[in-house]
Amino acid sequence: GSVNSHNSSEGKANATLIAAAPDLLEALEGMLEVYGVREQHMSREPFASSTEVDCCNQARAAIARAKGEPV
Repeated sequence: GSVNSHNSSEGKANATLIAAAPDLLEALEGMLEVYGVREQHMSREPFASSTEVDCCNQARAAIARAKGEPV
């Protein structure tokens, strides 16, 4: 009963995520192209946002993992 329905709904959620993965990767790479350039300029400013820099670093790591590259 409930174990099978849980596994079924989890499997469906996983399949949905896997299907969306190429689009998510492309969107993240595009975001990084835009904000990565901004991040380079921010790192030279005295009040650079560490949150934005951290987000760019997390994006780079996620992209590397998605492509099977070392993080």
